[in-house]
Amino acid sequence: MELESILIGVGIGFIGGSIMTCLMLRSTKKGVNDLIKRVIENPDKWKERFMQMIGFDEKLIEYLKLKEKYKTDKEMIKKFSWGRSTFYRIKQEAEE
Repeated sequence: MELESILIGVGIGFIGGSIMTCLMLRSTKKGVNDLIKRVIENPDKWKERFMQMIGFDEKLIEYLKLKEKYKTDKEMIKKFSWGRSTFYRIKQEAEE
């Protein structure tokens, strides 16, 4: 059953009840559709935005990406946007 059919059923079920529930479900559907569209268009960006939203440090995000790509610290430090000491501080935080 499609989400729109459910929304229509919920709307009919709440006649004389809470219209706000129907409106909230409709807004949620729009939000989910927008999220799916963004993920399909650019699958890497949504992860980065989500991680920042939940409080991950930008430096930590970069460190984790570099860790997936490169095998040695030397390679990662060359690509790391901040200094060497910051790299090792972030590495220590990530490993804790």
